[in-house]
Amino acid sequence: MSDGVFLEVRATIAAPLDQVWEKWTQAAHVVNWNFAHESWCCPRVNQAILNQFKSYCE
Repeated sequence: MSDGVFLEVRATIAAPLDQVWEKWTQAAHVVNWNFAHESWCCPRVNQAILNQFKSYCE
């Protein structure tokens, strides 16, 4: 980022790497976990542009 601000997230997940990667990178799964609070939702994720995510939270 141009302003020097970044976020690093680390987690240890007890699951096979291929399953974790699928849940992290496939839009069909991202909508199930990509929200800040249980009262929010992520109704759609657009992964079509150069494999970059655009997600929408409500």
